[in-house]
Amino acid sequence: MPESTIDTPATTEYLGLEEDKFSEINKSSEPKLKILTGNDAPWPGNSFIIGYQNTSKVLTYKGQGVVLAEYEGKPTQRWACHAQNGWLGFANDPGETTYWLGIGDNKETDPLLICRITGIHGRLETFCVMKRPDDGFLVFKRVKERLRPIGIGPDGSVSVRANWAHWWGFTKIS
Repeated sequence: MPESTIDTPATTEYLGLEEDKFSEINKSSEPKLKILTGNDAPWPGNSFIIGYQNTSKVLTYKGQGVVLAEYEGKPTQRWACHAQNGWLGFANDPGETTYWLGIGDNKETDPLLICRITGIHGRLETFCVMKRPDDGFLVFKRVKERLRPIGIGPDGSVSVRANWAHWWGFTKIS
């Protein structure tokens, strides 16, 4: 994947360092996340950047929807992993309200991914993730009592798909 960096904090208060020490560290050290590795297994209690295959595009929360966008290190591109009853759930990094990644309607053939459910994640916000033999992971969503892969539709939408050609990379950021 192309190289990406995470923004460094604008103030040193966050790091607990004096300004001159921060400048010295910032000049001499490499960024914490130079590239999106894509091979970190999603695990509850951690946050991830979720990238699409070998591209620099990542899942991005946008207006209660989910789109693929170029990785820019924005909070809308970070997903906190949770578990409930053996299923994984992903929430956009919480603020006053936590929004869960899920599908809008379990009755559609290829439901779109959304991010507008608040509170505890339920059945429409649960996922199964499986490691591929090569790089990356398959991400599945339960639809009509079947597991179906998450992928990209012909129109570029992020949705439940019928084929297994789509895969995702998880890069742990916390």
